[in-house]
Amino acid sequence: KEKEVVGIFISGHPLDNYRFELKHYNIIPHAKFQEVRQEYETTGQSSQTLRTAGLVVNAQHRISKTGKKFGILTIEDYSGSAEFMIWSEDYARYHHYLVPGNILMLEGSIRQRFQNDKFSFGLSKLQLLETVKTSMTKQLHIEVGPQFVDDRLIDFLEQNLAKHPGNASLKLKIPDRERDRDI
Repeated sequence: KEKEVVGIFISGHPLDNYRFELKHYNIIPHAKFQEVRQEYETTGQSSQTLRTAGLVVNAQHRISKTGKKFGILTIEDYSGSAEFMIWSEDYARYHHYLVPGNILMLEGSIRQRFQNDKFSFGLSKLQLLETVKTSMTKQLHIEVGPQFVDDRLIDFLEQNLAKHPGNASLKLKIPDRERDRDI
């Protein structure tokens, strides 16, 4: 309730716990997202897949004139806030995420709407930011100098891989500087 009462986060921004995900999963800040959106609107082209994330600060659940449910989601990150419309099928699939306080990642593309010349963000995936690391990590790369490869390291890796197998593959890279190659 810090931001609600004082207007700023005093003890730290809720996104502070997700700096790794924001940096390593191609998630762009809202300020950059708005620039990209304007660029595609200017050129009249659809965008490639974009990802952005933030804290849900407002979520509205509404019904259109034709009786279809939709949502208006406002999320905020370090650079500002952005508003997203969540329509029909997407709303049915993701409405339970539209709760103030949730921290979400949105993935989709900017495309022209058929009815008019306006552009909108077409949502393809919405998920809690805390699940991104487990659901989107395909491979883990570990680089270790040859001087550190010993029985302790091998035992440590064997024990932890057995305890936490996960779904991602692991690549261990040992640089050999003398022969200018990697193992």
